[in-house]
Amino acid sequence: MPMKEKNVISVEQLQVGIYVHLDVGWMNHPFNFNNFKIKNKEQIKTIRGLGLNSVRWDPERSDLKPLPISDEQPQNVAKDDEAEDEVTALPSEVATEMVEKQARIQRLNVYRKKIEAVEEAFLEASTIAQSILKDIQSKPEDAINEAERLVHEMVASITSAPELAIQVISGKPGGEEAYSHALNVSVLAVCLGREYNLSAGQLSVIGLGAMLHDIGLTKIPDKILMNRGELTKAEKMAREHHCYYGEEIGKEANLSGGVLKIIYQHHELFDGTGYPQGLKGSEIDQLAQLVAIVNRYDNLCNPPNPTNALTPYEALSQMYSKEGAHFHPKLLQKFIRFMGVYPPGTIVGLSDEQVGVVIKVNPSNPLRSTLILYDEDVPKSEAIILDLNEEPEINISKSISPVQLSPAVIDYLSPLRRTSYYFDNS
Repeated sequence: MPMKEKNVISVEQLQVGIYVHLDVGWMNHPFNFNNFKIKNKEQIKTIRGLGLNSVRWDPERSDLKPLPISDEQPQNVAKDDEAEDEVTALPSEVATEMVEKQARIQRLNVYRKKIEAVEEAFLEASTIAQSILKDIQSKPEDAINEAERLVHEMVASITSAPELAIQVISGKPGGEEAYSHALNVSVLAVCLGREYNLSAGQLSVIGLGAMLHDIGLTKIPDKILMNRGELTKAEKMAREHHCYYGEEIGKEANLSGGVLKIIYQHHELFDGTGYPQGLKGSEIDQLAQLVAIVNRYDNLCNPPNPTNALTPYEALSQMYSKEGAHFHPKLLQKFIRFMGVYPPGTIVGLSDEQVGVVIKVNPSNPLRSTLILYDEDVPKSEAIILDLNEEPEINISKSISPVQLSPAVIDYLSPLRRTSYYFDNS
């Protein structure tokens, strides 16, 4: 028998610990969610005040069974004068709570506009990054001027923000993968540089170097660049040569020495296992070390073959547990702290068994992120945005791989084929 028929109980059977489903529109009740575990008697009063005769309950998620139905008392009739007074007063209480919910909805709408503004800024920046990388050889002066302008605006916005947060972009990236990668690395590198207290001048150098770190790939044959499988030894060596090509192009474009070092050394690793020279530790330029961390992270999340992509959580975990020796330890720790335990774009399970996707990390408390929640009863266009700072009783309990989700949840949360980021400095 379907759950809607089998697990229906009278509202008089409710008690604290019962997990309920409210089969009414999300706008027609004052709760944050359509289904939840009852935490207190006030919630029971509110449910009764909605005028419902019955609700669905979930035995597996409930701590207790529903109260037995009294043979002596009809359902929905108060059992004493005090209860009768409570029921009489409920409609006004519910009305007050609905007003509060409307206020929360208005705040959510404002936040949605904020998200849209950040995404629009990302798309505009991505379009500029595309033109920069396309014109770097044919119109080097124009390309560099445009890149410097974009990075200058980025650095000015990031350094002026009292608190900075990274937001995952839910729309389609503007431009091709290479341009999205360049912008991702540039944005994250500048943000990490700020966290490491670099000067505005250093942030400009790191932003420009990160934006242009892969310009040498323009001289690598498309056959190698488009290969989604394993590269041969010769192909791998040819691809690694992009560091040399990038430095050559940068010199022709009269880039500064600091930017050239980033372009040439962004694949050097702290333990000496990188390329092109196998430099080690302090032999590697500090800004190049920082870009190397961000570059590796984005390559793990957005590899040439999308089937090999890691979730943001998996990427950080791999870098910390398996690749830690490759990177400057303090820089890596700073990056992980900034991105959060569950970076934006990570699908998570919550302590109340809900599922959501992290869209923004709270810098002052990385475990209290902002998420979009999956709720089959709420239209995707109106999906609930939950700030865990406002829900102290709910916690993130685990990271979830998209392959573990049903098609309905995947479609609703829309985990991206590519993970793109931009900064929210408001």
